[in-house]
Amino acid sequence: NATCPKIMKFLEEVQPDEVNRQALLEHVGTCLDRDMRFQAAYMYWGEGENGRSTWLNVIKAFLGETNTTSQSLQMLEKDRFASAQLYGRLANICPDMSADSLEQSSVFKETTGGDQISAQHKFKGQFNFVSYAKQFYSMNAFPMTNDKTYAFFRRMNIIEWEIRIPEEKRDRHLLEKLTRAEELSGLLNLVLKARRQLHERDKFINSRNVEEVEKMYLYRSDPVKAFTDDQVEQGDGYFAEREAVYVAFVKYCQEKRLEALSMRDFIARFRQTVPVTDYRPRVSGEDDYAERRARYWKGIQLRGAQKLDKHLGQDAEA
Repeated sequence: NATCPKIMKFLEEVQPDEVNRQALLEHVGTCLDRDMRFQAAYMYWGEGENGRSTWLNVIKAFLGETNTTSQSLQMLEKDRFASAQLYGRLANICPDMSADSLEQSSVFKETTGGDQISAQHKFKGQFNFVSYAKQFYSMNAFPMTNDKTYAFFRRMNIIEWEIRIPEEKRDRHLLEKLTRAEELSGLLNLVLKARRQLHERDKFINSRNVEEVEKMYLYRSDPVKAFTDDQVEQGDGYFAEREAVYVAFVKYCQEKRLEALSMRDFIARFRQTVPVTDYRPRVSGEDDYAERRARYWKGIQLRGAQKLDKHLGQDAEA
């Protein structure tokens, strides 16, 4: 009959959506199964100060520190010793994953798919095992990926963390309160109930189709592509001032809660995304010194009216 009123109050504050709260409990419930029947990784996306790290630390306390590890997706793919850390663990919990590009994804797909993998501890021989460690990743931006396959995106269960906790409401002792024995005992009851419901339903309560997951991921991993699709028109007779395009990009990222790039990185990425030609028009009355003239791009113009942003789930203003 144990309950966890503090944990429930916390979850209601940081995840007002009841479906998301249920999904969070179902994620934890899968950690009690030593198999990968749902073949999923849990991706928690949002800005800072929204409760993600606190929730992940609650999960660590619930499962036990020795039953978890903290490997990023990039480390699993690049470090030949990283996958060995999954052996015998209930969960891999990465609280702050980098936005660095994910150049490969084979280990990610193997370890979430229930496949046997080969691993190695440093200074020791190789061994084979099947990982049942459920993978939790928290991030401000999704890493760009070369893998655009169905197999990659179908493994992702994404939850957005939209609430930002105001400074005056932040409790520096909250984690201590949430991880007391009586609270964790009550959490176990909630998790067991959610796990039973998940098994009966045979899919997560917040499941999306793979096409939707792919669009969400790609938009949030490549804000320049998102901006280009929504705000830029291409045509032979079009041109736009480069600095004005960047200003519009920064504003777009602020409105959509995407990670903005520096102007230098934006220019490089934009040129990879859209075929443009540099152009410096001569204005009557100006001298011929080219460095003083504004830089333009031929081949594009900013949209006068924004279209419906289907991928981010928001209506843009006309």
